[in-house]
Amino acid sequence: RSPPILSFPTIPYEARNFKKEITDCFFIKFSSLILHAKAPDGKYPNLLSPGTIGSLEIRNKTVMCAMGMSQSDQGFVNQAVINHYAERAKGGIGLIMVEVTCVDAPVGLNTSRMLVIDDDKYIPGLKRLADEVHKYGSCIAVQIYHPGRQGIAEMNGVESMKSASQTECQCAHQPTHEMT
Repeated sequence: RSPPILSFPTIPYEARNFKKEITDCFFIKFSSLILHAKAPDGKYPNLLSPGTIGSLEIRNKTVMCAMGMSQSDQGFVNQAVINHYAERAKGGIGLIMVEVTCVDAPVGLNTSRMLVIDDDKYIPGLKRLADEVHKYGSCIAVQIYHPGRQGIAEMNGVESMKSASQTECQCAHQPTHEMT
C-alpha cells in the first residue's frame, strides 16, 4: 500500500521530484502548481483549513521552516531570494519562515551571504519579499539570528565573539567575550 501524498509546487532547481518522509504515512511531493492533500482515511482533515497564530490569520496549517540559503547580496534581499520564497507561496504554504537573518552585522554573521536586518537600509528589499509572498496568499515571518559563541571570529572580523558568557563553544572553539 503506497503512502498518501501531499503535493506542493514544482521547485525550480533544488528539489525536483523530492520526496521526504514526514511520518509513517505521509510524504511530500513537489510536483504541481496547486496544493492538494490526500490524507489517509480522513486523517488530518484540518491540515488545509485556515488557522490563526494570535491575530495572524493563515490560509492553512502548513509551515515552511527557516533555512539558511545564503543567497543575499551583502545582506540585501535580491531577486533569487524573492523567487525562492515566491515559489513556495505559489504552492500554497500557509506560513513561510524566512531564513536565519542577522541582527548584528558584520559581527553576527554565520555566512558572508546571509540576509541582514540590523539597519533600515534593508527594509525595502524585505518589503519587496513580503509583498511578493503576500501576493500568493501566504504569510511570512523572519527568523532573527546571532551566532553568539558559535560564530567564527575571523569571518566576523573580530578577535572574539559576543556571547552570554565567556564559555567557549565546544563545536566552534572560538574565543568569546561576555556581553555587558
